[in-house]
Amino acid sequence: MARHEVHMKQGPNRYDPETVTIHINDEVVWVNDGGTHNAAGDNGSPGGFDTGDVVGTSAPKQFNVLSTDPHGFRYSCTAHHPTMVGHVIVVPAGTPLAPPAKKADGKSY
Repeated sequence: MARHEVHMKQGPNRYDPETVTIHINDEVVWVNDGGTHNAAGDNGSPGGFDTGDVVGTSAPKQFNVLSTDPHGFRYSCTAHHPTMVGHVIVVPAGTPLAPPAKKADGKSY
């Protein structure tokens, strides 16, 4: 199982990266870089998850994709929808993933 981070940003409010591709049973962790945000799964997301509010730079919120079938799902910040939306693409084990997103300084998250 691998861990993938999605950062919640403000100015403008957004998820970074907006789309993350993971393998079945990988872990997605939302890290707040400021403000108050959440990540709430839209219809069709596994278990209809909601991280709850993540205030300031508090502890990251984790969510494990528990599906045994490849799929994708969208999520959004309830306070900043429809502009703050994200997408998780779930692919079968062994499928190559895109390289990790890079920060503006060229380093991986």
